[in-house]
Amino acid sequence: MWWQNRLIVLALFLGFAILGNLIFLDYKILTEKTQDYITRPAEVKVAPPMGTQQPSTTSSAGLQVLIDQKIANLREELLKTLQTPTPKPQAKVAPLPQPPPQPKELYINFGNGGSTTQTSWADISGTDITFDAANYQGAKAFYFQANLKSDAPDRATFARIYDATHSVGVQGSEMSFAGLTSKLTESGSLTFLSGRLTLRVQTHSLNGNLATVENPRIRIIY
Repeated sequence: MWWQNRLIVLALFLGFAILGNLIFLDYKILTEKTQDYITRPAEVKVAPPMGTQQPSTTSSAGLQVLIDQKIANLREELLKTLQTPTPKPQAKVAPLPQPPPQPKELYINFGNGGSTTQTSWADISGTDITFDAANYQGAKAFYFQANLKSDAPDRATFARIYDATHSVGVQGSEMSFAGLTSKLTESGSLTFLSGRLTLRVQTHSLNGNLATVENPRIRIIY
């Protein structure tokens, strides 16, 4: 990264500045020691205590050893700084795609259903319910479902929801099916009038055939 590169350059600059200072001091001290050696009598060398390896600072040779050691230590620190590996950026792992939430469903049953041979709309007894769409806040759609069948393969069975409060069929609820085997059939989206309603299921045949409606219900999707 850019700040790590700048840190390395700064460390090199400081290291070379310190190294230059030490060389200058070395030169100056050696010059002064040489002059003192000429003008003063030779100093008596004192042996270091037993067990220590510290070079003597009473001679130019001993001082030179100390300076060389400091320069070597500084060189090692600079090499360690330059050899420090730059951390590699970790690859970002993309989150796994989440499946879309499934729609929540609720069912309101009208009862078991019933049959008729009438060719006009007839009420199915035992299917009355009380319903108010305002009680289902957040609902996205309402559908009418039922299993329909006929006793003639070419004669349809019709079904719908009837609003007994307003004496009208519920908009979008009418559906039909022709077949001897019961089939689950669903209407389009329903539109209810506002307020508390009495709803029931109605059915009729096409030409006097036996029309049968089973398990009628309202499906609510949130």
